[in-house]
Amino acid sequence: MKKCKLIMLVVISIGILFPTLSVEAADGNWVKTEKGWKYGETEYRNQWSRIEDQWYYFDNEGVAVINQYINGCWLNANGSFDNAYSSGTWHSDEIGWWYEDNGWYPSHQELKIDGISYWFDDNGYCNGYVDENGTYVYLNTVTKPSTASNKEVTNYDYKNTKVIE
Repeated sequence: MKKCKLIMLVVISIGILFPTLSVEAADGNWVKTEKGWKYGETEYRNQWSRIEDQWYYFDNEGVAVINQYINGCWLNANGSFDNAYSSGTWHSDEIGWWYEDNGWYPSHQELKIDGISYWFDDNGYCNGYVDENGTYVYLNTVTKPSTASNKEVTNYDYKNTKVIE
């Protein structure tokens, strides 16, 4: 939660100090595109923006990011920031790595974090992710999941897999 509040404070401060770089959305309407929702004719890219008293994050194509964590902050199905889940972080022990937010962690499910799709086992440990080429990468229990890419991955090829030891 502290991390997201800090991010929001920085974004607001930039808007106050540099009004020409304001992150407050101008009047506009949401527009559905083939890739998702954009806000009017604006050119929001890789940034947080406040629209109608809600915070949204826009990817490098200006599309609102939905159903995933960005910088530890959860974005709902409509793309708005959910303050209840605002401190997502990676943790590890001798068994492996997991992602946790205020006591909640994913188990037996896929979860998108910073643009990467991760798979978590029944105990909540991350056992793989989809890399930038659409290849499912299996992890052993001690490998930290990759967070280097912020690329949207939609081409799942589970037959083309590799294992990280």
